[in-house]
Amino acid sequence: MGWATPAFAFGSFNLKQTAVEEADGRWKFNVDVDYGSKPHLGHVPFDFVFVQKVYYEYSITDTDKAPVQRRKPMHNQEPQREQMDIAFSDARGETWQRTKFSFAVRRDRGFSAGEYTLTVKRSSDGAVLGRPMNITLNGQNELVDRRSIVFTGDVKKKPETKPAEPDKESEEPTREASQQATDTVPEDVEPEDTESAPGPAPVEKKAKPAGCGCSVPGRDRTQGALAMLGIMLLGWTVFWRRRGCC
Repeated sequence: MGWATPAFAFGSFNLKQTAVEEADGRWKFNVDVDYGSKPHLGHVPFDFVFVQKVYYEYSITDTDKAPVQRRKPMHNQEPQREQMDIAFSDARGETWQRTKFSFAVRRDRGFSAGEYTLTVKRSSDGAVLGRPMNITLNGQNELVDRRSIVFTGDVKKKPETKPAEPDKESEEPTREASQQATDTVPEDVEPEDTESAPGPAPVEKKAKPAGCGCSVPGRDRTQGALAMLGIMLLGWTVFWRRRGCC
């Protein structure tokens, strides 16, 4: 039965800042690296192992007036590995024990705002460079809406809406028609207030003329006068004839 032995540590890996702000979907770190001795290679490959411990949840609940960022502890997260080469030499091929290095992690590589542990291991044998450290990726994650939704039945109640105000131009003819309908009184209904709304003047009835009942407007009086004059002339003629005979 073999016993697993932890990989030994060597050198140092010092972050200039352990908490960085997000910029264009990435977080950039600057590092001072001490290999402990001059490496046998100018560029040494390392595995950067990240394990998320806290997720910064950006959410809103029923008691919130606005979205709030909350620290959500994470457990048993799968490590995220990024392989990078650290250069300990220049263009002339000269190697050094110490160097400056910068690296970045990105959202499109599966990272999110929160807190992580970082361990840097040499890819060839798993030896740890320096010691594990805690880093913070500041930023705002995707909004999570945790407000409750209340259902009052199978059919959702539609929000009450104010009735649309009628158009002024279309409203004026309606008012005029309503006023005309109010002012018009049917012929067979007498108005309730006779003083304020007097009825039409009574029509004077004309006496029916004697005769056949046929009358021509403008000739009734003329024909009567001519008939009377003719009777008088006839009587006068008869009178003088009788007197001349006697």
